[in-house]
Amino acid sequence: MKIIKPTICLLIAGLFISTTNQAIAQDDAAPSKAKAIMNVSYKKTDGVLSVKVAVSTKVEKKNMPVDGAMVSIYMNDVKPYDAKTGEGLLGRLAADQDGKILFEMKDNVKDILKGKHGYKFIAEMKDNPKYFDKQGEVEVKDANITITVTGKDTLQTATARLTEFKDDGTEAPVVGAELKLAIKRSFSLLPFGGDGLKTNENGEVSALIPSNIIGEAGGTLIVVGRIEDNESFGNVQTSKSIPWTILPKPIAENKRNLWSTGKNAPYSLVIVSVTIIGIIWGLLLYLVTFLFKIKKLGKQPQKK
Repeated sequence: MKIIKPTICLLIAGLFISTTNQAIAQDDAAPSKAKAIMNVSYKKTDGVLSVKVAVSTKVEKKNMPVDGAMVSIYMNDVKPYDAKTGEGLLGRLAADQDGKILFEMKDNVKDILKGKHGYKFIAEMKDNPKYFDKQGEVEVKDANITITVTGKDTLQTATARLTEFKDDGTEAPVVGAELKLAIKRSFSLLPFGGDGLKTNENGEVSALIPSNIIGEAGGTLIVVGRIEDNESFGNVQTSKSIPWTILPKPIAENKRNLWSTGKNAPYSLVIVSVTIIGIIWGLLLYLVTFLFKIKKLGKQPQKK
């Protein structure tokens, strides 16, 4: 009996060690996953609503984009789409090489938002082989920006008004919000009116449009009103095209000058250049032909 008890203990210990080693081996064999970081934001540009998602991960203490991650976009709840309420899954998109996704509310999705003045969007990355499941969300109220311009010619004042929707569907001015004014350029926005413009009791900010600003080629200028990263409304932007008299200078006709590009070089210079090049190549061909003749003569037997 004294021999049996130690034997049983050894068997139990051996079984425990074997099980533990198997579990460790399984853990080592299983592919490890990394943690993902997800940022979700909302914007409304000229009435078009969109959700922007950025997916990244930490690599050596640096944020690196997660390329190709499939992300599902939901409204209010993570569930299949409900046609009656407009809630649930809205779409599924893959992140670009910068780990970003832009989901625009167009066509049938835009119809879902009718009558709604508050939104909660949820982004979810699930069942990714390289990263753990991750969710992010943004909840915002609906807001509008309207732009009016008064004055004539280059002495015009732009006024932007920010309003929000109440529960009964009516609009009310937003007081004390930072609202920026800008001119739309080809690749960016040119701000005017100073930084830190806050809406007054009517939800408005105003500023004189710079008189020396150059408009579009068609005789227009695009004025923009925008709020950025607002805690309640997210990013909202509205633009308005107005008549403008200061136009871009017409591009001068590219005449044939010595400093012009090759396509517009003076004809005389082209003729001289082609002639010189032709003479050089002709001389080279003549020399090559002459050398072949000399070689041929050298192979002929000499007459005694």
